[in-house]
Amino acid sequence: MKNRNLTRTLRISYTILLFITIIPSVYSIIISQIHSIRYTQIIQNVSYANRINNIAKNEIPNELWEIVCGKKDFNSGLQYQMMEEISTGLDTMLQSTISTESRIKLEVANRAGITLLRNINNLSEQMKNGASVTQNEASLDEIRTITALFSDIIQDFIVAEIESGNKTNASFRRSSIILTIIQIIITILAIIISQKSFFSVSNAISKPISDMESLSTRVANGDLTARIAIPHVDELDTLAGNLNTMTEQIEVLIQKNMEEQQNFQKAEMKALQAQITP
Repeated sequence: MKNRNLTRTLRISYTILLFITIIPSVYSIIISQIHSIRYTQIIQNVSYANRINNIAKNEIPNELWEIVCGKKDFNSGLQYQMMEEISTGLDTMLQSTISTESRIKLEVANRAGITLLRNINNLSEQMKNGASVTQNEASLDEIRTITALFSDIIQDFIVAEIESGNKTNASFRRSSIILTIIQIIITILAIIISQKSFFSVSNAISKPISDMESLSTRVANGDLTARIAIPHVDELDTLAGNLNTMTEQIEVLIQKNMEEQQNFQKAEMKALQAQITP
């Protein structure tokens, strides 16, 4: 029969309980981090998109209008800096977005941005070549048309990102439900494992201790032939063996003492007989 080890049994039970208790916490942390990162990306993308939309729809046309009107020189205008900011924003959003629909919108917006930059360059060439105000205004109207189209695309991107945020929120709710189910299952498992461990350790200890108590009672009543069965529990086997050995030794000592008493009595009888015989 294989020996049981109470310390090992308890250690395994506690390890299992600790492990299954940690699972919900780890799962919750991972899921929370994933959704938090995704929400942060969506908020940043919407913020970038609003900024880019304002630049394309308002600031670039106003800047070019002041140039066409002669209030500013083309080279001193901020239109190229604004286009650089738009390009940088689009690249940043393309790298962070995970929604396929949003990526498609950004790619279309990027092509519209390239077209817008080309028309700005054409306006620059016209003004360098001395084009009339009417021609310049016509080119500016084309630019306004492109910026309006660009703005519509960015608005569609914002809507797509908001929809992606709704999906992320739905995913988070599903994860919360799954986490609740996992916690319920783990609680049931913890109760089962705890009860099994308790009964296993209790049975492994109570019966051997009861047997030892019975042995001590029988020995106290003079039954030196009593012995205890080895419980096959590492922590109690040595104690049970020592009790059996102690009982055997007591029996041997008493037997020797009885033999010595008998021998002493025989010696006394012989001495008495020796005194009577003369």
